[in-house]
Amino acid sequence: MSVPFSSDYLASSLDPNKQQTAFDKALTLGILGADLGYLNMYERQVRPSISFLLSGSLLRESGLASFFDFETIKRLSLNRSNLDSLLFLSIDSYTQIDKYLRDNDRGQLSALMIIGYGLKLNTLPPR
Repeated sequence: MSVPFSSDYLASSLDPNKQQTAFDKALTLGILGADLGYLNMYERQVRPSISFLLSGSLLRESGLASFFDFETIKRLSLNRSNLDSLLFLSIDSYTQIDKYLRDNDRGQLSALMIIGYGLKLNTLPPR
């Protein structure tokens, strides 16, 4: 559709360091996950808030870091020819997180991550 990239669509005002509750962290993970996909679709550099996600800090605080291979995700996000691999790893990680949260009576957090991701995707233009 030839829609140009716009940084206005990124969650630049979202500070992952200020997310205190499990609710806020789950929504933030979804939003930042969508931003990561948007940046990679347009072959753009990863922003600081996304770097925070890739560093694993927000996921570690949420108890979900073990579901992500951060080095591989970081490497794929820097190599612009591997978008399909990055998307597969991201979807696989989120699927594992969803199962883990549901199995541990925390399905509401999984739903919040999907809601955050979906809310963010609805603000992005079609590519």
